[in-house]
Amino acid sequence: MALSLPDSALTRANYSTTQMHEVWSEKATIQSWYDVEVALAQAQAELGAIPVSAVAAIEEAATVDDERVAEMTSRSAGHPLIIALDNLRAHMSDAGKPWVHFGATTQDILDTGRVLQIRRALDLIDTALADLDAQICRFTLDHAHTVTAQRTNGQLAVPGTLGLRGARWLSELRRDRERINEERKRILCAQFSGAAGTYASFGAAEESYARKLAERLDLRFDLVTWHSSRDSYTAMMAMLAVLARSLSKVSDDLFEMQRTELREAAEVLDMHTSGSTTMPQKRNPFATLQVTSNARLAVGSAISLLAQPADLLERDPRQFEIERDVLPRVFTFVHKAITDLTALIPRIRIDAERLARNARAEGPLIVTEGLMMRLAPAIGHEVAHDLLQEFAKEWLANGITLSDFVARYPDIAEQLAGEDLDALAEPDWYVGISARIAQETAENTESSQK
Repeated sequence: MALSLPDSALTRANYSTTQMHEVWSEKATIQSWYDVEVALAQAQAELGAIPVSAVAAIEEAATVDDERVAEMTSRSAGHPLIIALDNLRAHMSDAGKPWVHFGATTQDILDTGRVLQIRRALDLIDTALADLDAQICRFTLDHAHTVTAQRTNGQLAVPGTLGLRGARWLSELRRDRERINEERKRILCAQFSGAAGTYASFGAAEESYARKLAERLDLRFDLVTWHSSRDSYTAMMAMLAVLARSLSKVSDDLFEMQRTELREAAEVLDMHTSGSTTMPQKRNPFATLQVTSNARLAVGSAISLLAQPADLLERDPRQFEIERDVLPRVFTFVHKAITDLTALIPRIRIDAERLARNARAEGPLIVTEGLMMRLAPAIGHEVAHDLLQEFAKEWLANGITLSDFVARYPDIAEQLAGEDLDALAEPDWYVGISARIAQETAENTESSQK
């Protein structure tokens, strides 16, 4: 029985990518432990702690296949690394058996193996973010000049362009990517320091083994153990949760644009992805909803780790159990959200005419800020604000035109002499530098590589 959405054969496709699922599979997990054991043996042999002949035996037996995974998972519940080590020795010649896991403690292997999996997962996340950046860049450039209403507090505010909205998505996601890459430098750290971080098993030489192990695995070495200092894991989960919220921001904006009352955007109609089983006319934003669902699941999973108390003393297995469940889930949900959003962006159909119509839903009111700023130098900001607020009330009550309203006030009419009042009532003139922001952000490929 599957206990979670990413593990169920019925729902897995909606919550997990094949690549990320493989990173956290039993096979990949066990292989990561074996990779650490092999690197440890190589490091120890190079420094004279174990016979060189033992390394070949360990290397030969340390490749996991589906049959061996079945052997291990068929055993009754117990210490997972001991099960894996028993299986490794069972497939090994006698020359290597005494030297497997030599001087190591379980947590060193589990932690360093987990770091290898995290590196693969982060590589997938980074590649996916680069692909998403490229799609949003295209969207942003395509709509750099597409006029739309900018909304604040759910209300029409001022005109802008759809490309400006895309630029905001890009900037936020790029900051997230930069934060994750900064945290990556800290989390990709090997560990081989003994039961409590004292490096006592081999005396003064053990530090050399630890450094050599990190070098062979291309990981950072830190002299101070992190058995009970899980801040890097916690920080990475926090960064991924922030990224998930940014992904949700994009999908939620697209969801809002697809409301029947707005109809500014729509997913491509497909019975199996956006249609309704009972209402033929419906075009449900299911792809958008799926991105948001995965993003929210990622945040919720990350919170369960962030809410844990700090580890006690030199080691606290209670934290490890939470990590073992949380880390794969967060990476899985986030990666799926990124890849789904990447596929969704080019499938969204934008209705530019509807965008323009919605921007004119309140006639000239959407540009009253601009009119106020034109009048303020002559009559003062406060007077101009109050005057145009009065105009807004009258327009909503009786639809008075800007020309008729201005005609009541000779001083204002004089200030606006020579202006095309009909043109000033249109939103297009008051989009500021929206298009330039969109273009410069989308064309700034250096930012997208951070």
